Amino acid sequence: MIESIKNKIASVVLKRLINSRPTKEISFNNFFEKAERILLIMPVDDNDLRYAASVIQFLRASAKELSVFIAEHRVSLMGNLKDINYITFGLDDFTKLKLPSPRLKNLLVEKSFDIVIDLNGAPDRFFNAVAAYSNSEISVGCKAPNSDVFYNFQIPKEINTKKTYENLLNSLNMF
Repeated sequence: MIESIKNKIASVVLKRLINSRPTKEISFNNFFEKAERILLIMPVDDNDLRYAASVIQFLRASAKELSVFIAEHRVSLMGNLKDINYITFGLDDFTKLKLPSPRLKNLLVEKSFDIVIDLNGAPDRFFNAVAAYSNSEISVGCKAPNSDVFYNFQIPKEINTKKTYENLLNSLNMF
């Protein structure tokens, strides 16, 4: 009962956030080529995290300023990649509504990203809010019910995560 009330309140908060943003036409012509700063939201699933390395390699090779949003306890799994900015979150960065904490929200609003890419295949309110708070013009995520509210560029979620990420990279190459 309480969880359903929390879910409804969080949904209202997210809808207000989305509706408060100005709407404008977005041109997808060369959006990836023109982008300078990218926020990559790493997946929470361990299996998906393995395949995310190919996305990181692609983005690093594209000479973009890359920031990776990842759980604090997983930063060590990334290796010693000095050209990546890490934005980490821990258990204290979740509110009671399972939304980003004010500290994390302010950090995301303060930074400016041209593109946000969410590698989580399953919809997650916390990561949807992270994408929304980042105020980027282009947000990329997996296709799911109501995901069009948060992501204006969606890729189909395949059964095989590796294939999903390959589709993402192929799509980015087109732009």
